[in-house]
Amino acid sequence: MVDAYSERGQVKLRDILTDPGRAPLMRLEAYFDDRIEALRASGYVRGCLMGNFSAEAADHSPLIRERLAGHFAAWTGLIEACIAEAQAEHEPGAPDIIKRSAMIEYLQGLARKLDEVAATTRQIIEGHHEEE
Repeated sequence: MVDAYSERGQVKLRDILTDPGRAPLMRLEAYFDDRIEALRASGYVRGCLMGNFSAEAADHSPLIRERLAGHFAAWTGLIEACIAEAQAEHEPGAPDIIKRSAMIEYLQGLARKLDEVAATTRQIIEGHHEEE
């Protein structure tokens, strides 16, 4: 399920971020506008399935964690490539390398958080079993 959701999202992300009819920063803006509109359309009651899995299920399964980390890495790579293209074209307003790195670090931090949550949960569960 996560793979299918991610692939569908990545197709849309790829379509928007590689659109040759738009400048790179316009593509980024279009992508985030699309995500904002999707949240509005759902009445802000549905979030990102991958985000929800990250928060709720990743600590239960190494396979889920690995799949989510791979999907987040692919997503991050597409965004990073679009930013790099804007920089290469010297597009006004293109994030400088520090801002780009900060954005990528943030997204990668989300993936690392999966491992931290899993480790903490395992410690709690193991400690609880030892007390019984």
